Amino acid sequence: MLVKSWDHAYIHRQQVNHMRTNTTGTAVAVLALATGLFVAGCSTRDFFTWEKPDFGREYASIKDVKAATEPVRNLKLHGQQLAALPQEIMALPAIERLSLRANQIESLPAGIEGLAKLYWLDLGENKVTALDAPITRLPALRHLYLSDNAVTNLAPSITGLRNLRYLNLDRNKLASLPPEIGALRELRWLRLNNNALEKIPDEIKNLSGTLQRLYLRGNKFSPEERARIKQLLPGCELIF
Repeated sequence: MLVKSWDHAYIHRQQVNHMRTNTTGTAVAVLALATGLFVAGCSTRDFFTWEKPDFGREYASIKDVKAATEPVRNLKLHGQQLAALPQEIMALPAIERLSLRANQIESLPAGIEGLAKLYWLDLGENKVTALDAPITRLPALRHLYLSDNAVTNLAPSITGLRNLRYLNLDRNKLASLPPEIGALRELRWLRLNNNALEKIPDEIKNLSGTLQRLYLRGNKFSPEERARIKQLLPGCELIF
């Protein structure tokens, strides 16, 4: 089982769960997933230490949502050619995990901040061009996936994501980061692989002691800038 990136590890975890029929099956399943992560360049420590909340039953269509007899907490609408967020989602106050990967979404509508319990938002493989409001008005958000979009700008309003722990911006079009990135004091992992970055702002040093991993492969850092980043974040694992 090959895991292409840590982004998709939680998908393969579901396959692991189905294999847990006995002790041997568990060992084989865990070894298979760990091997997949290794091939992808991910540490097995990623799998065993990263928080994996239980969001309950996963709904996979708006039709299922409409027929639900209990509050919907977990909705996955992958690859459904969505150009905009379905209005029905705005009426789900209990939702905690919203996965909209592989659609055609450019932005989220005003009012999304009404989803006050939203903890996990996956917008990977869409057409988002900026990380700004209203996404930055989701204070409960802890996991935000924006890999494989066209993001060129992180707005100063990212300071509103005060509880964010995991931010994935791999494979976008970022040429710079705003100084406000240093205000995300709860951030543990930051993925910036394959962008166009040449420099990291000095304010990143405010995350020293809390930021555990910073992924910077495939950017344009000079040897001098790499050395400066190491000085700014002495306790952080840097992956160039």
